[in-house]
Amino acid sequence: MTDLTERDDALARLESVLAGCRAGRGGLVSIRGFAGSGKTALLREWAARARAAGFLTLGALGSRAENMLPMGLLGQLFPAPAGPDGDLLGPLPALMDEALSLTWTLPVLGSPAQSRLLRRLWSAIARLAGRRPILITVDDAHHGDAASLQSLLYVARRVERTRVVIALAEPARPRRLLEAIDIELLGHPHGHRVELSALTRDGVASLLRRHVADAGDGLVAACWELTGGNPALVRAFAEDVRTARATGRDAPGDRPGDRSGDRPGDRSGDRSGDRSGDRAGRRDPCDDRFGDRDGDRPRVDAYAGAVLACLHRGRPTGLWAGRAVAVLDEDGPDHLHRLLGIDPASAGLALDELDRIGVLRAGRFRDQEARRAVLGDMDPRERAAMHRRAAKLLRDHGGSRTAIARHLVAALHAPDPWVVPLLQEAAAQALLDDEAEFAVDCLNLAVRACADDAQRAETTLMLARAGWRLNPATADRHLTMLAAALREGSLPWREAGDVVRALLWHGRLHEAGQTLASLADQAGESGLTATREWLSNVCPSLLAGLPPAEPAPDASSPAMASPGPADPATADSDLIGPAGAGSRLDGGAGVGSGSVGRAVAGSGPAGRAGAGSGLVASAVVAPGRVVSVAARGEAVAEAERVLRGARLDDETLPAVEAALLALMCSDAADRAAVWCDRAIEEAARRRAPTWRALLTALRAEIAVRQGRLPLAKRHASWAISRLPPRSWGVAVGMPVATLVQAATGMGSYDLAAHHLGRPVPEALFLTRFGLHYLDARGHYHLATGRPHAALDDFLACGELMSRWGTDLPVFPRWRLGAAEAQLRIGRRDRCLELLEEQLREPAAASARVRGTALRLLAALGDPAERVPLLTEALTLLEGCGDRLGTARVLADLGHAHQALGGRARARQARRRALRLATECRAEPLRRALALSEVSRDGDVTPYPPETAYETSPLLSDAEHRVASLAAEGYLNREIAESLGVTVSTVEQHLTRIYRKLDVNGRAGLAERLHSRTPRA
Repeated sequence: MTDLTERDDALARLESVLAGCRAGRGGLVSIRGFAGSGKTALLREWAARARAAGFLTLGALGSRAENMLPMGLLGQLFPAPAGPDGDLLGPLPALMDEALSLTWTLPVLGSPAQSRLLRRLWSAIARLAGRRPILITVDDAHHGDAASLQSLLYVARRVERTRVVIALAEPARPRRLLEAIDIELLGHPHGHRVELSALTRDGVASLLRRHVADAGDGLVAACWELTGGNPALVRAFAEDVRTARATGRDAPGDRPGDRSGDRPGDRSGDRSGDRSGDRAGRRDPCDDRFGDRDGDRPRVDAYAGAVLACLHRGRPTGLWAGRAVAVLDEDGPDHLHRLLGIDPASAGLALDELDRIGVLRAGRFRDQEARRAVLGDMDPRERAAMHRRAAKLLRDHGGSRTAIARHLVAALHAPDPWVVPLLQEAAAQALLDDEAEFAVDCLNLAVRACADDAQRAETTLMLARAGWRLNPATADRHLTMLAAALREGSLPWREAGDVVRALLWHGRLHEAGQTLASLADQAGESGLTATREWLSNVCPSLLAGLPPAEPAPDASSPAMASPGPADPATADSDLIGPAGAGSRLDGGAGVGSGSVGRAVAGSGPAGRAGAGSGLVASAVVAPGRVVSVAARGEAVAEAERVLRGARLDDETLPAVEAALLALMCSDAADRAAVWCDRAIEEAARRRAPTWRALLTALRAEIAVRQGRLPLAKRHASWAISRLPPRSWGVAVGMPVATLVQAATGMGSYDLAAHHLGRPVPEALFLTRFGLHYLDARGHYHLATGRPHAALDDFLACGELMSRWGTDLPVFPRWRLGAAEAQLRIGRRDRCLELLEEQLREPAAASARVRGTALRLLAALGDPAERVPLLTEALTLLEGCGDRLGTARVLADLGHAHQALGGRARARQARRRALRLATECRAEPLRRALALSEVSRDGDVTPYPPETAYETSPLLSDAEHRVASLAAEGYLNREIAESLGVTVSTVEQHLTRIYRKLDVNGRAGLAERLHSRTPRA
């Protein structure tokens, strides 16, 4: 059935015209409405009713492609005889063949031959009407050729006393514009004008609910705002809603979460062992859709296509105006007349027409997807030319620099050096507005227009900084040029720190050393202090290339009395984050551009940072200054003050990272997790992939310290996959090490081996990231029964740190790993020496470090000696939130009590350990505890069904691995990356898994796997 919502009155008027025609009163009808208003549907329904009433209906459709073909439209009305009405046309087809053979001139009555042919045509129509009433309809008459339209009006002036009705459908026109048909209607005794207006809000709701039965008020309101009551746009909107819901995406107007339970792959439900202390209901920060403004917003593809169709079916002026508005965007209402070269009144009429269509609202597109569709429909050369004109007129009339830059970028046009400062300023503003992609586009264009080497070097450095926010690999191609510019003096020495960090990030240590040497020659010791502190944390091996440091002031001197740095130039040590190299690639006023205090409080380059700002740095960089619980408490308070006051951006990111590390190293991992989750969400909202990847890698490290292994594995996997391998540079060692640690703790040795087998940069092992990598590999070797290989890795860590002469809290505790390896080998004396050394180190002030050392130390004593050591270790590890460490201590404590005959205490300790190991998903520890759990009858008791998460024996090993990851909420791409297979392979495995286990989707799979009893 034809959809004619709110068109009953118009159809009734047209029915009355048919009734008059049957009575011998012919007429001329003009049906007008904006493109998409339903003129075509109305004509079709009217023609169908006319045929049912015995009318002969003849129809034609105007086309822009044929409007230069004389008599082409009229030829559609009288085709060659065919069908049941073919014989009724009589001589009309032959007359049309004759008409098409003539060379038509305008006006059509200006030629005697044309006049005679029109008289014969009218006579034939009149004779035909004497036998049967005729309805002639022409849709899109405004696209018809002039000769046909003049001929139809010639006929219309003669139908007053015949049974002929001529109906022309065309777009509404501005009231001030009077055309030939208006003149004919004014003088015609039976002329009729039918105007189709936009649907009311109730009409939109009715039409939408015909296509989307469950459309609620929110969806109706969104449809009304987006379509303005245009029926064609409403139907397209409904199609987008159906498509979105069929593919599991949010539909336009749906509130987030309204339909989350119905979406495939929904992750809002609980996943055992994978909540990791996150607040219930918080959206997963590893969800790729989170914060992605284009990927997260509902798609309106059909709507955008319908807008384009409306512009093409409307008058040419509407299409031209629509394209110009698409180019100008928010500047359209003010500058449309200038861009099109027309007077302001005509531009206003064009905007009014587009508003009536429902395409614009207040001179702007109602949806940016539609605007992009219009721009994409333009010829590229025409679009570029229009953007160039727009840039010029905005510059001439005081337009904003950002708007001018957008047009220059769209046109890829940088005519003169004057555009360079404009594009630089626009890029800086774009970064503040979280539009890093646009900033990169601006700076790429600016580089092409630079007038000299100094300006080119400055702009290239800005480009590298902006690009790093999106993908660090983009900065690599600029580094050779920037390093040369530093040596040649085109860049000031204060920018050397950023270049060094970028070189180090990409493993180009030799070039970084050369640049450092150049920096030492130009800047002297005063410019090296911050760089020296930074290198000591990230790449101490490069310190050898710098001149010896000046002697540190005596601890009793006034300079050491305050916890804050004495000179702001030394404050970069406060900004060391887990990213290390590159974490300050955004720059600022040189390498010493601010401490944590300045980054948050906004202090200038002169003067002192706020009191206490050095505590965060001391927790991360100078462990000797944090040797007591009180000092760690002050560091935690200072770190949280920083995090409360910092809005994440290029300047504060290093401070945020440093504060999070300070919390983690001060045994406040749970607090660090909460703050890190917030930072990840903010990075997602700010559309900064590099920030998000770095913070997610740090979140994985925090999760390992909490003993939340599934979360650590998930975050580390996501961080690795978020950036291409080349983009991670030497910093890839951190997420890979964390992933290996998590996989090893969970017993996923194949996964750990897979990531250890992937190539890493050789320069990795000259940075602190290499220490973490070696430490993780050592623990993997320990878990897989290779203590000698493990010992080699731990000793390599120690050798590197000894060679560098530094041992910071962010570095791994290699002595603990080496002691455990020595214990496995059987060298108890050497194990004891290593543990005693560790307990003498300042880092032993950490509850986590001391608790772990005491647990290993207890293994060297007899059962009576073990209990007090393990009891102290238990208190320390529980206090710092290390659940996996706590489970291990409880397991050892159970064995100690068992050896002393305390069966009840042993059973209690082991059951607590079993519960924690199960929560941590520490499979090797859980299996060992489950097998040793003694019931009251002395039988071996398997772990309870609710803690089981093994899959069916029907599954192969490969399917088992895929099922486990899918149940944890991993995306297919993430599973493929983790297992080293293709996405297609993962999809095939999942299809077989669902069939074998008889489940529907991941939700059913997770429920099935988490509720199964273990295999025998």
